[in-house]
Amino acid sequence: MSRELFYNSQSAYEKIHLQNALIFEFSKVKIPSIRERMVGQLNFINKELAQKVAAKVGVQVTELEFPNQSLPADSNYQDLQSEEREAHTKLSAALSMDNTIKNTIKGRKIGFIIANGVNALNVHDLKTKLEGEDAVVEIIGPSMAQVTTNDGSMVTPKHSLTSIASVAFDALYIAAGEDSVKELLMADNKPPCAEFHQ
Repeated sequence: MSRELFYNSQSAYEKIHLQNALIFEFSKVKIPSIRERMVGQLNFINKELAQKVAAKVGVQVTELEFPNQSLPADSNYQDLQSEEREAHTKLSAALSMDNTIKNTIKGRKIGFIIANGVNALNVHDLKTKLEGEDAVVEIIGPSMAQVTTNDGSMVTPKHSLTSIASVAFDALYIAAGEDSVKELLMADNKPPCAEFHQ
C-alpha cells in the first residue's frame, strides 16, 4: 500500500528522524487510549515503527481491525475502508532526501538582502552568475517598496524582511553597499534582519 511506501523508502537516519518526530507529537497526547490508537495506525505502515514509538510513549501496539477509524455513527465501517492491494512498488528512491542531488547549486534558492544604496554591479554580477548555474535568486528588501541602487536603478523586492523567514532559502547574501548596510542596521530593520541569521 502507498502508506507503507513512503516510510519504507527512507534512509536509516530519516526513519530515526520520523520516529523521533512521532514520539514527540504522540507524547503530547494526554489520553493513553488515543496514543494507543494512533500507534495502532502506525502498525498498518510498519510494525517496527509502531513498536519503537509505542515503547517511548508508554502504550502497547494494538492490532486495529481496520485502518480508517473516522466513522460516522450511522455508517458501515467496511464501506469506508480503502481496498487492500499489494503494492507494485516497494521502494522509491525519489521519496528519500538521501538521494537528492548534492554538490550543486542547481535548484537552490538564494535570498539577496538589499536596501537603498546597494551596490548594483555586485548584485547584478552575482545574480547573473547564480542564475546561470540554475539557482533561484529572490530579492528581500526592508519593505516591499522599490529599492534604489547606488547607480540609480530600481529593484523591486519579492519579499520584505518581515514577510518571509530564512528557512525559505538555502543561502542568504547581504549585498554590499555602505548606505544599504546602514539602512539594514536602522532600528526598524535590524531586529528582523538579525532574525534571518539565527
